[in-house]
Amino acid sequence: MQSFLDLLEQPHNWLYSFFILISLGIWLVSALGVFSTDASADIAHDIGADLHVDGFFDGLGEVIGFGMVPTSVLITLIMFAQGVTGIALNEWLLALLAPEGLAVYLLLGANFLISLVGGFAFAAVVSRPLRYVFKDYGTAIKADSLIGKIAQVSSGKVNAESGQATLKLEDGNLIEIAVRTSESQHLLEYGQKLLIFEFDKEKNVYLVERYDV
Repeated sequence: MQSFLDLLEQPHNWLYSFFILISLGIWLVSALGVFSTDASADIAHDIGADLHVDGFFDGLGEVIGFGMVPTSVLITLIMFAQGVTGIALNEWLLALLAPEGLAVYLLLGANFLISLVGGFAFAAVVSRPLRYVFKDYGTAIKADSLIGKIAQVSSGKVNAESGQATLKLEDGNLIEIAVRTSESQHLLEYGQKLLIFEFDKEKNVYLVERYDV
């Protein structure tokens, strides 16, 4: 245990240590149900808007095959896997090659890129079984029962190719659904309200339009 802590404390591993600890912390807090309240959900949305995290990942999950797994889960999976991979590569390659001077920074930079790719690969594999869990959680008796509901954009944008939105169910739970606009509709941005008017069974997405109060 002490040797593992020593690895985390190495300066060249600080970033990866942060990734691991923040991911474990978020998972622990989520497991305790702290983020189940509406207030905490609003805080999470505000943070996402300020950091533009959803905008960076917008549509990327669906392209890689992440499906309906929430962005917050994907990010922590990627961070955790990159942290573990980065530390392993650093310790192995630094001991094996023993670089000096500029070569050290080049090696650390290469390790970062390799571990990032590894993080995405790990998240893609792990999220495949998880997407069915979130899909089941988001099913409200019948998919058509969500038609006519008002949701809020949770991704950086919503267009005809990609987009996600959050919706509050009658039991108080918040769910995240895949949404799309029609070709004639304008781009919807983070935080905007939208109206669900149709469900595309073939693509398993909801068609939406901007909702003006």
